[in-house]
Amino acid sequence: MKRIVLFLVVLLLIGCEDPNPTAEDVLRQSQSADIFEYDSTIFSNVTDYEHIDLNTYEKGSFIGEIVQTTDDPSRFEELSATQLPEGTPIYETENTGSVQYFVIAEVAGRTLIYQALIEG
Repeated sequence: MKRIVLFLVVLLLIGCEDPNPTAEDVLRQSQSADIFEYDSTIFSNVTDYEHIDLNTYEKGSFIGEIVQTTDDPSRFEELSATQLPEGTPIYETENTGSVQYFVIAEVAGRTLIYQALIEG
């Protein structure tokens, strides 16, 4: 009996876990979303959000550059973006620990802040 109860509890906990959103999820809600994928995580442009202070974020190590621009979720892959042009450099932010919740993109001399879309 204890095994059955334990099994049901584990099954319930597994079923409660929300996966992180995919490009398809985000684009279904907003066709004009400014997103890109890095490390199997979708990042969304938050540069113009009121709570974002650009002076808080310092550019860290280079992590890659955008390889394609597409609004087709079926073509989304690592370092694909909806609005960032191909070749846009992406950087870690300094002092954020081992998990990158924010990254920096540089486009035409402008610094853009992107935040990871994490469910939890």
